[in-house]
Amino acid sequence: MRYNYCPICGTKLTIKNIADEGNVPYCKICERPHFPSSKLCVLVAVMNEDDEIALTKQKHIVEDAWILISGFIKEGEEVETAAIREVREEIGLEVTKCNYIKSYYIEQVDMLMLGFEAYVNKEPFRLSKEIDEIEWFSYEDARANIMSESVAEQLLINIK
Repeated sequence: MRYNYCPICGTKLTIKNIADEGNVPYCKICERPHFPSSKLCVLVAVMNEDDEIALTKQKHIVEDAWILISGFIKEGEEVETAAIREVREEIGLEVTKCNYIKSYYIEQVDMLMLGFEAYVNKEPFRLSKEIDEIEWFSYEDARANIMSESVAEQLLINIK
């Protein structure tokens, strides 16, 4: 997101050269820079004690493809908390362990996805209305069913 007006006072921003940062939108009234920022999202590979990975179908995101759990980070929320919350909200399981893996920038939508692996006990899913379908897959089958060259595929590669 690029600011044209100060999000604090509403004044039109000017450009100011700030040392190593270069030219940055700046509010003369508040005397502060407003750096551009990307949308922040978590991407979570949910795994169980049998080393299976949960893949979902969410038609409002992609019509007929298997995907990982994902969601936006809420204002003031820690990224680990967002990953755990998204798992709980979307598939109704409690995370027993959560590890940050790697970040992935998606230029087309100016989004930074923070990749996690999260472990849950294999219990019945309690799906949110966002989830149309869910299944457990072996690692190999998850890789075969996820979209090729996607961020989800990159995360799966990075967890094994």
